[in-house]
Amino acid sequence: MSKRSILFSLLFSLSLSVAARQDEFTYIGFSGGANGDGSNISLNEVAEVDDSGILRLTNKTSRLIGHAFYPVALRFRNATSSAAFSFSTVFAFAIAPEYPKLGGHGLAFTIAPTKELPGALPSQYLGLVNASDVGNATNHVFAVEFDTVQDFEFGDINDNQVGVDIYGLVSNSNASAAYYGGDGAKKDLNLKDRFTIQAWIDYDGGEKVPNVTISPFSSKPSTPRLSFRVDLFPVLLDDMFVGFSASNGLLASSHNLLGWSFKMKCVSRFLDLSSLPSLPLPKKKNITLELKRATHGFRDRELLGLGRFGKVYRGTLPGSRAEVAVKRVSHESRQGIREFMAEIASIGRLRHRNLSPCGQPPPLLSWPQRFRILRGVASALLYLHEEWEQVVIHRDVKASNVLLDAEFNGRLGDFGMAKLHDHGANPSTTRVVGTLGYLAPRAHPYRQGLHQLRRVRLRRSGARGGVRAAAHRAQGVIGGAGAAGPVGALVLPPLGGGEAGHEGGGAVPRRRGRGGVAAVSQASGE
Repeated sequence: MSKRSILFSLLFSLSLSVAARQDEFTYIGFSGGANGDGSNISLNEVAEVDDSGILRLTNKTSRLIGHAFYPVALRFRNATSSAAFSFSTVFAFAIAPEYPKLGGHGLAFTIAPTKELPGALPSQYLGLVNASDVGNATNHVFAVEFDTVQDFEFGDINDNQVGVDIYGLVSNSNASAAYYGGDGAKKDLNLKDRFTIQAWIDYDGGEKVPNVTISPFSSKPSTPRLSFRVDLFPVLLDDMFVGFSASNGLLASSHNLLGWSFKMKCVSRFLDLSSLPSLPLPKKKNITLELKRATHGFRDRELLGLGRFGKVYRGTLPGSRAEVAVKRVSHESRQGIREFMAEIASIGRLRHRNLSPCGQPPPLLSWPQRFRILRGVASALLYLHEEWEQVVIHRDVKASNVLLDAEFNGRLGDFGMAKLHDHGANPSTTRVVGTLGYLAPRAHPYRQGLHQLRRVRLRRSGARGGVRAAAHRAQGVIGGAGAAGPVGALVLPPLGGGEAGHEGGGAVPRRRGRGGVAAVSQASGE
């Protein structure tokens, strides 16, 4: 055989060896690389490998993303036969929430066109997509999610679900986390109890069926938890990357991978959980005691107000000295856990200087301070309606939901009734929500008008002879120049005194009163 033929044979054999290696890999821990040959895994955002070989996708910090991908793209389609190849993967993971039963949003195994997933958002998007491309077929994202926060926007069934997602986060098939024992009985699993869970994902290209199976043991149950028919050929591209993504929102978890095996066109390698690294035992944390210390034993001096499901206290965290608002849920609560989780899910993703759940009871406010509060609330509503990635309808704008910081800046809080929808979409609701005296067909202009009048008058909305009635009596002077008419009558002494034309004088509150009356009238259709 000639030297040229020998060289060609060696190169051909080498290419086959590389191709075979790329079609199959196994990580027993992540410090030694795939197959123990030192091949690195591609990490992005905050993902890291610790000294024990645990791949930590996210730590216990809020609003973070972590990505980990096999560094080489794999061939997933046969373009000539219009079919997606079969594949099989098994991996072990453990989710450790910052607080018992309350943690970050979860992790997902994913097949994606890139390793970086540019533009992806944390929180409910799991670091996979963002608000503009979620559900868009051009993103070519396939994922199996292990979701630990119930998000009503995407139709999650609970805060402990497994789901198969195509192009977005509305699962094509989902179920609560569980496995089937040898006797066929379903046994529930808690995804965020820190224990190691093993997951198997198998796609049969011939039958066009993905199967998802989970178990706390090394052996694979014979019955999958999820199984449904879907052709992945139009979903995937010819060459794709395989890996994992995880994210935290307002609440945080450490999302950890302990081992991973993947194989194209065949069954992946067996993983023995006893051979994998494991999470260290947690330090016990008494959250109730911490919150009790922060609020000085929930004493009355720290009380900020009463909500629909309990009292709100001002507190200072012992370590960071950060000022927080603590909601203590009442057993006689009139607001369910659904509204409470809606508040966490919505306000936890918002960022604006006039959105905050902190404040303290103020003394009697001057007109410059009142105007600053009103302007702050209006700025917050503009952000919610126009400037954030989605439209947020607060649905309960009122004076008692506007809290103040040390500089008397108005901060809109209490998002327990909030509803989100996409820009340009038609929001729908099946029930009336809000507070009596603030309800109107065009809710936010009406409520902001009443809030302005409340700041002027300091009387409770909906009460006999209160702001609403006074606003209706004052409508006759909205367009007039008279300053001492019904609008002027809204101003209570001593707040109406002062030199006219100055921020502390009577002219400014009368202008604010006319603005509030106009908003109430326009929203009421009167």
